[in-house]
Amino acid sequence: MSSSLENNNLEAIYESVKEHYSKQQTNEAKISNSCFLAKKPHNTIQKLLSLIPEKVNETFFGCGCPIPLGIKDLTVLDLGSGSGRDVFLAAALVGDQGKVIGIDMTKKQVELAKSSTLEFVENCKKVNLKVGSIEFHEGLIEELVTLLPSESVDLVASNCVINLSPRKEKCLQQVYNVLKYGGEFVFSDIYSDRKIHPIALQQLSKLGSCIGTVFYINDFLSVCRKLGFHVREVNRVELAASSQDLQQMLVGQAKFYSITYRLFKLKNLEMAEENYGHIVTYKGTLEGYPVIYKFDSELEFEKNLPVNVSGNVASVLEESEYLHKHFSILPNNRELHFGEFEIKHKNKDTNNIEKVVFQVPTCCSK
Repeated sequence: MSSSLENNNLEAIYESVKEHYSKQQTNEAKISNSCFLAKKPHNTIQKLLSLIPEKVNETFFGCGCPIPLGIKDLTVLDLGSGSGRDVFLAAALVGDQGKVIGIDMTKKQVELAKSSTLEFVENCKKVNLKVGSIEFHEGLIEELVTLLPSESVDLVASNCVINLSPRKEKCLQQVYNVLKYGGEFVFSDIYSDRKIHPIALQQLSKLGSCIGTVFYINDFLSVCRKLGFHVREVNRVELAASSQDLQQMLVGQAKFYSITYRLFKLKNLEMAEENYGHIVTYKGTLEGYPVIYKFDSELEFEKNLPVNVSGNVASVLEESEYLHKHFSILPNNRELHFGEFEIKHKNKDTNNIEKVVFQVPTCCSK
């Protein structure tokens, strides 16, 4: 009986999300391209946006731009691909030997993405840009293994999507399954600094889908570690209430953040950051980053400057399909151990978290 009730509740949530995003696509609900993450995407990404069909850009709503540069020839999966914006961006970056797959649960969004593909390819041809193969599928993130083989994807991206699922851990498990070893899941979403009471979440859901299903940061990190991901935080922006009434609805002193994470699936993952004396030198060859490559919020690499890194970071750079060629790493073994790795490379702005005003409409407003 309880199992049947739970299934009905899950089905109701999925149908609610489908209805909401179907309305967004048909302009029955107000769409805003405003984004919680105030930082603009890389110049390369901004230029590519001009090649994307107008209807696709008009119906995009997300919490960041998670697609990295330097992903030539990779197989990329975009979760909650909507009308296809990030799929098209990725297709332009992987080149004609790469492949990009978009998965969305909303039929109307998938249909729009498919119908826009030819226009995007033609726009790219006009500027002599070769793009990868593009596929769009209707389906649930929680059922990825029914759509894709295990260990078949190099990079997974999502943009304000995982929070919409009532089965977040299941989503992350499915992502882990389809990723190759050395693969990466990069995504932006909304998080809270504490657990929010279900009644309060119901009130928050009136503001936006991703706020009403927010993930507590420590719960998220625990799930990731249990599944076997190595977690790196890239960027964090605090969402500040636009009024006192809204602040009260946001549960008193609770804080909400738009955060971009990188999750890596590694063969040589260790539970703690250990020191094996690894010295990494960035070659300056990663597309778009000729001098500085920012790995995450704590670590950046300057061209030709040796940097001491933990064993896990060394594993990321060794195993990643697209990063390994841009770094030299010594030693190439773990014969000597120097204890726990002490982080010494924090950027000076790490403690100064940027704030943006949270108000309706937002990127995922109802």
